[in-house]
Amino acid sequence: NFFKNILSAEGSISFSTQQFRGVTYVREVAEALPAVAALPGGAYNFGSETTSSIHAIAQAFASYVGKDITVEDCPPHHNLWMDCSKASALGVRFSTVLDGLKRCADDYHLHK
Repeated sequence: NFFKNILSAEGSISFSTQQFRGVTYVREVAEALPAVAALPGGAYNFGSETTSSIHAIAQAFASYVGKDITVEDCPPHHNLWMDCSKASALGVRFSTVLDGLKRCADDYHLHK
């Protein structure tokens, strides 16, 4: 919904400067599945990581796709921040959250 919410926003949208999310481009997940299937048994987190708040990502992504909107701050609801170092150490790596969003926008010709 993050991607669609930015693309459909008019005027302003609210995201927290204190909230962090590992938003992942699902195409990258599909592309990683063969490597994931070859991992040793165990529990793994994998997906896009970030050190930026969802507010900062929203501002950067809105700018990237040419949306003239204001990203307002709001209270945090929850964090979905994963440590993907175990999978990454075994070669399963994803783009950062912002780079994955940009890749998706480019794949669907939504870049300004």
